[in-house]
Amino acid sequence: MKRVLRKSKFGYALSLILFLLGISAIIFVFWRVWLKTGSVNGLASAFLNSLWTEEFNLAAGISFKLIFPFIFGIIAITFSSIILAFSRKWFVIGEKVLVECPFCKRMWRTNPQKALVHCPFCRQLVHPKIVEE
Repeated sequence: MKRVLRKSKFGYALSLILFLLGISAIIFVFWRVWLKTGSVNGLASAFLNSLWTEEFNLAAGISFKLIFPFIFGIIAITFSSIILAFSRKWFVIGEKVLVECPFCKRMWRTNPQKALVHCPFCRQLVHPKIVEE
């Protein structure tokens, strides 16, 4: 039995976009926080405090705390990895079997999953009969 991997292009594109958005949000947060906490001894506690207290203005009158883009970045990276994992499928291709044309009675090997095939000898569209070897 042969296995074939099928990849969804839309899934890969959506996963890449979400990953880039998540990484850029996290880099933006680290860049804003690092300016304030770069010289502090307790870096972890200062980082967490500035995440909850620092704000940035997105547009006129709209401001967010830095924790929100940080959480968005983590969620976007998580969803991108889930979408990437589920956009791939393995298909099992069966072995070739010996079939017989009901019109010309000639035999050939083909995939048994096909219901209608063209006989390679008489060129008719047939339901081939599986022949025991």
